[in-house]
Order: sequence, then structure tokens, then C-alpha cells
Amino acid sequence: MHALKEPCIMTVQSASRLVFSCSFVSAAYCLMNGLISDFKLSCGCDFQYLFESRNDVSVLPCGHTIHEKCLKEMKEHCQFACPLCSKSVCDMSKAWERLDAELATLSNSFDDKMVRILCNDCGAVSEVQFHLIAHKCHNCKSYNTRQI
Repeated sequence: MHALKEPCIMTVQSASRLVFSCSFVSAAYCLMNGLISDFKLSCGCDFQYLFESRNDVSVLPCGHTIHEKCLKEMKEHCQFACPLCSKSVCDMSKAWERLDAELATLSNSFDDKMVRILCNDCGAVSEVQFHLIAHKCHNCKSYNTRQI
């Protein structure tokens, strides 16, 4: 644990590259200490302990860690969400624009049905018109949502 204004600077290296840098997150809490104790710095895909791995590691925008080869394999299989928290692992705005265009051409026979959704990217809860294909977050415009 760190004093209130004392920053935490820790790095983990894999294959002689910097892969994680931690800075003070909130009062008396260090993200790195939380990761070590809670997740043991395991790959979010194959759960291999990263301090024992010789493979390159990436830190996702959500802060979870994953082997670069696992991330590449996920993308090859069109999996663009963190396997631990479901947040997008890359900028999906162009994909959401294409989905907007596609959905605009389709008729929706459920015009009167509303559903509550949770956005996996921003965490917002909203009520949207039901669609068979996808539900768009009103807050961040992401389609990375789930019905609740």
C-alpha cells in the first residue's frame, strides 16, 4: 500500500520489453498490488502466470494482461472483447459505424418493445428499442452490450 500522495511505479518486463506500468490509482490502493494478489498477473486467455512466461505480453485498455499470441489468436477468430471483463480490446468505432449502416437497412418488427441493456465498454445502463441483431449504447455509441 502507498501513502495518499505517493505514486506507485512498478514495471513488469517480458522478453526485455516494458509491458506494464502502474501508477497510483486511488487513495491507499495500488493497482499492481491488486493485480498480483487478485489475478496473480495471469494471461486473461490461457491463465498462465506471466512472471513464468517467456512470451510477450500486452496490457489491454481495460488493464487486464494477455499474451500477445493469445490476443492475435482472439482477433483472428473475431473476438474483440477482453475475456475477463468483456470491454473492447481495440477501437471498434469503424465497426459500429458499419453496423449502424447495416441496421438502418433492416426493418424491425419489434418497434414497440424496449429492453434494458448494460454497455460492456462504458458501464452505462440504458433502455433501448429491442432489435434481433444488436443493441446500441446511448452513452458511448458502442454495440458491445448485453441485455439485462
